[in-house]
Amino acid sequence: MQGGLGFRDGGGVGTSGLHGTSETKAELSSGSCVIKLIQQFEKQRQRGENNIEFWQDFVTEFYAPDASVRCCISNYWRPENNAMGAATQDSPNCLVCAANPGQGLGCSTSALPRVLKVKFGCGLEDEIFTIKTFREVMSAPE
Repeated sequence: MQGGLGFRDGGGVGTSGLHGTSETKAELSSGSCVIKLIQQFEKQRQRGENNIEFWQDFVTEFYAPDASVRCCISNYWRPENNAMGAATQDSPNCLVCAANPGQGLGCSTSALPRVLKVKFGCGLEDEIFTIKTFREVMSAPE
């Protein structure tokens, strides 16, 4: 199965399946979305050169064209980890993990390859992945 995972609704998986313009839904074999997630994580961990071409191919393979991703970076901005002390008590809670302070960003699949390149180019080795509003959907091929 080729296709993409669409992340919507605050980081949750919205769609998974074959890319196509048709909105026709078909039955998926049970667990096929989980298998695709595992393939995504393995490819991310075993990536080669950290270049934009790798990340563009990665996003094309694993994300739906209209997907958006919410990245929570609240763990990086705790006052004890931040030399500038930018985190304050009155900072808003993160919409993804409910941590305070909430520092995060959202991006579309057009910007995601560059975000991933920067994240993993800065020494990030792994990340926590949260799924909300999970449903499996397959679009009919064109």
